[in-house]
Amino acid sequence: MWLIDWILKVLFGNSKNKTLVLNRRELEEKIREKEGREIKEAERQVFSKVAEIKHLINEAEDLLAKIKKADVDDEEGNARLRKVVSSSKTTLIYKFSGMLEKIKPPSTMDFSVAWNYVKASRQALAKEIIDMRKSIAYTGIILKDEMRELGGTFEEIEKALAEADSVMIKTGIDEIGSLKESIAALDKKIAEGVEIERQIEDFGEELKSIEEAEKKELNSAERLKESHEMDSMNEMLGKKSVASRKKQELKGKLIEKLGTVDKPLQRFSQLVESGKHILEKGLEDALRLYMTNPFIAIKRDPKGEELKKILQEVRQLVENGGITLKDEREKEKKLEALENLIEFNFFDEIFWEMNKAEAELNRADKELSGMKVYSEISGHEDNARKRNSEINEKREMINSVSERRRGLQEQVQKLKMNAEEMASKFFGQTIILKLQE
Repeated sequence: MWLIDWILKVLFGNSKNKTLVLNRRELEEKIREKEGREIKEAERQVFSKVAEIKHLINEAEDLLAKIKKADVDDEEGNARLRKVVSSSKTTLIYKFSGMLEKIKPPSTMDFSVAWNYVKASRQALAKEIIDMRKSIAYTGIILKDEMRELGGTFEEIEKALAEADSVMIKTGIDEIGSLKESIAALDKKIAEGVEIERQIEDFGEELKSIEEAEKKELNSAERLKESHEMDSMNEMLGKKSVASRKKQELKGKLIEKLGTVDKPLQRFSQLVESGKHILEKGLEDALRLYMTNPFIAIKRDPKGEELKKILQEVRQLVENGGITLKDEREKEKKLEALENLIEFNFFDEIFWEMNKAEAELNRADKELSGMKVYSEISGHEDNARKRNSEINEKREMINSVSERRRGLQEQVQKLKMNAEEMASKFFGQTIILKLQE
């Protein structure tokens, strides 16, 4: 503590108006001490004045009763004036009686209640007197003595209220109330800050938990990718890829073979479609299928027998000029291609090999469908993506609450400065407020 005291002396000197560094509870205790010292004597004086006011209100009520009984004879003197006075007297008694009820002191009170009572009573008294000016003036025309005595009593009441008010003002009770409210407002904001810090801490723990869950899912997926089951699946995927590639190569080979006779075959198809060349129904269907989907056609015609019959008719038409080509050279070239295709072993070279590739593909698909490792990896990766989405949402929540915290910190600093200013003015020395207890 000596080090802190020495630093404060260096900073603020040794003047009587030295700076006090207090936390909120210490400041409240200091306020209570001053409040207790100054209010104790003030209470005695104020409560004495309140007792005096009670006595004066009783006197005023007695005077009102006396005025009420006073006779204003309607038949003597100025009848019209006396009627006005009588009416004013009735109004005055009613309003004054109501006002006296308003300013009657509570049966029990402490200093704070007395403060509110005195302030409210002075305001009510001033307002009611102004409102009753006309009734007072008219009633006083005939009942001069009674109204003079009643006015004197109300002057005494106002004087007693003013003296009580003056005593209370000297205690600084209004400043005490404002200072307490300022500290309470600061306490409230600090409590909100504590709640926000708790939220951020909770969100942080939740974020950490979600991040760990995401990491766990990703690690599980990686372990499965490096597992024996994954090796088996990769091996099967490799076999499937080889079979698929083989199948595509065979399809390409079939397209390439048919492409060597594409021009005469197209012209033959046109002759059949137009009815210029008659082909038996089965071969016509086969021709149409070879022209549109040769892969399905070769499955129906494994040895290419129907295709070869069609090609033989194409060859005959090319030879006799039924299908014309550009020149003799092209004719010879297409006849050679037709001959090669008629002699080609479709069953061994295309159908059988394609059938084996498809069988390998089906076997691979069957085995792969029984392997759970791929779906398990997908499941873990899906869960990891969900956790990642939750992580982003949680981070947005933390950012939002952190933004609120920054705004609240600014409010706390403003309230702290306000409380320090009010406390410094109240105690007549510089007060520095520590936010931590």
